[in-house]
Amino acid sequence: VCVCVCVCVSRPRNRGGINSEPSILLAALNSNKMGKDGAKCLAELLHCNRTLTALSLSGNSEASPEGILHMAGALLHNSSLKRLVLSFIPLNSCTVAAAIGKVLCCRQSALSELIAVDCRVDQDAVKPLALSLHACLHLHKLDLSENPLRDEGCAKLAEALRHNSSLTELLLNWVCPSPLPCPSPSGFSGPCKVQGAAGSINTQT
Repeated sequence: VCVCVCVCVSRPRNRGGINSEPSILLAALNSNKMGKDGAKCLAELLHCNRTLTALSLSGNSEASPEGILHMAGALLHNSSLKRLVLSFIPLNSCTVAAAIGKVLCCRQSALSELIAVDCRVDQDAVKPLALSLHACLHLHKLDLSENPLRDEGCAKLAEALRHNSSLTELLLNWVCPSPLPCPSPSGFSGPCKVQGAAGSINTQT
């Protein structure tokens, strides 16, 4: 696997990987053809890492579903990661979506941003994600743009927002396949700014 890691350092120390090098804050591993084995190795590092705050895995579609399940399991024990980008990775398996949902509502997790653009999340796969928002206390931004949520999936998210007080930004751009119109954000309420193809509103009351 060819890996490109972008790092932001605070205090350079000894050489090492994500697990042993305390100065690595951000890792970008986009479109590296990372399969389930690579994702599993990364998950093992994340399990005990306490410095990484941002991880981008966009385009590594080969990592799903098994590799993403390993990642989700590891993040249940991680308290440093705040931003996770999984765009262009298939997350339409309800099992995978449920595993990610557990991370979102895990009290130990510090995850505040989840970016999942064009991940094939449909009205069924979004259900466990929406349910996790009921108990989520730390997620501030959720981007599900370009996923085929349709009206049913958006309705589940709208209902979840009624029970969520942490989310401040929800992006739902182009969540219906053409030629169906994308839903207007006007049906959403709560302390959250919802952005969609039809416009955006601030639902702060």
